[in-house]
Amino acid sequence: MKEGVTRLSNCSPPGGSYFVEWMTDKMEAGAEDYFAKIEVFGGVVRDLRSRRDAGRVRECLDRIKLAAEKNENVMPHLIAGAHAYCTLGEMVNVLKKVYSEYEEPVAF
Repeated sequence: MKEGVTRLSNCSPPGGSYFVEWMTDKMEAGAEDYFAKIEVFGGVVRDLRSRRDAGRVRECLDRIKLAAEKNENVMPHLIAGAHAYCTLGEMVNVLKKVYSEYEEPVAF
């Protein structure tokens, strides 16, 4: 068992906190580099919008609506919509049209 366990070279609690901070800083710098690469390509939103197939999005939204109207399980259609890059707002709006939106009664 001893041979299978890997220990960190720094095991003192005060030194350990500095080590954790160093690891966190290193991870944060790597994430910032990755975000910078995404921005070079126009950012996340532009990248996602460029991947959308408008026909496929419309088809997925229609299937969500049809399943909701038939009172069927909409989850597989929501998952397919997410894979087609439908936005959450688009999918929710389709469901609101079928089921309407709950409004809590005002009571004093």
